[in-house]
Amino acid sequence: GWMLMVDGWMLGVTGWMLVVAGWMLMVAVWMLMVAAWMLMVTGWMLVVAGWMLMVTGWMLVVTGWILVVAAWMLMVAGWMMVVTGWILMVTVWILMDTRWILMVTACILMVTEYRANKYTSLMRMIFLRSGRGL
Repeated sequence: GWMLMVDGWMLGVTGWMLVVAGWMLMVAVWMLMVAAWMLMVTGWMLVVAGWMLMVTGWMLVVTGWILVVAAWMLMVAGWMMVVTGWILMVTVWILMDTRWILMVTACILMVTEYRANKYTSLMRMIFLRSGRGL
C-alpha cells in the first residue's frame, strides 16, 4: 500500500511538473508570437521607409532634371547675350568708321569749297579786268 501511495505521489508530482512545463511552453510560444509581431511591424515600417526613400529619390531626380533644363536655358540666354553684344560691337565699329569717313569727306569738301571760292574769285578778277564781266 505504501508503495502505491509513493507511486501516486510521484505521479502527482510528475503531473504537476508537466503542467508547469506546459505553462512555460505556452509563455514561450506567446513570447515568440509577440517577437514575430514585432518583426512584422518592423518589417512593414522598413517597407514604408523604403517607399518613402524611393519617392524622395524620384522627386530629387525630377528636381535635378528641372535644374538641368534651367541651366541649359540660362546658357542659351547667355550665348544670345554674347552674340547680341558682338553684333552691337560690330555696329559701333561700323558707326565709328562711318563717322571717320564723314569727317574726311567734310574736310575734302571744305578744302574743295575753299579752293573753288578762291578760283572763282580769281576768275571774276580776270574777267572784270578783261572787261567782259561775269
